[in-house]
Amino acid sequence: MEKMRWVTRVVGYLMHDMIFLALNRGLHWYVAVIIPEDRDIQILNSIPSMEPSDELQHTKKLKEVSKSHKWPDYDVHLWNRTTIKNMPKQKDQSSCGLFAFLFIEYWTGKKLSKKFTQKDVDIYRKQLPCDMLYTVKNKIDVRKMSKKPDADAVPARRSSRRKRKRTQHVSGTLSGED
Repeated sequence: MEKMRWVTRVVGYLMHDMIFLALNRGLHWYVAVIIPEDRDIQILNSIPSMEPSDELQHTKKLKEVSKSHKWPDYDVHLWNRTTIKNMPKQKDQSSCGLFAFLFIEYWTGKKLSKKFTQKDVDIYRKQLPCDMLYTVKNKIDVRKMSKKPDADAVPARRSSRRKRKRTQHVSGTLSGED
């Protein structure tokens, strides 16, 4: 039963013209784009000196899946593999995952449809959580969440009268009661 579920899920992926795989090597994320029609694998990497490992050798298991019209064969580990040159490069040690997201979003199969830099990625780092939180697909309607303190919350520790007064003023300002 488990094998049948795996095969069904894989067949769904195999029907696409391009398959994007976010792959991890140690602490680094990069993207492999599989283009079955061309028997080509494109590597999109924000640190060119970091050679991807051979995660795609495990694709030998695809032979267990029924034949798809778009796939000439399932020996993906033998297909042409190209590391795409002149991709945007990260300038820090923590943005590779965000670069991978943007590679997936903007890669057309031949080039990036939109150019971006480390500065754009830094802005995207701040924007992404907002996009995820406020998307209409989020089952939690964040806009309806109460801004009032929870009645069951543990009260703040009492301090001096002067400090308490200042704290009340600040919290009143934040909640719009000022």
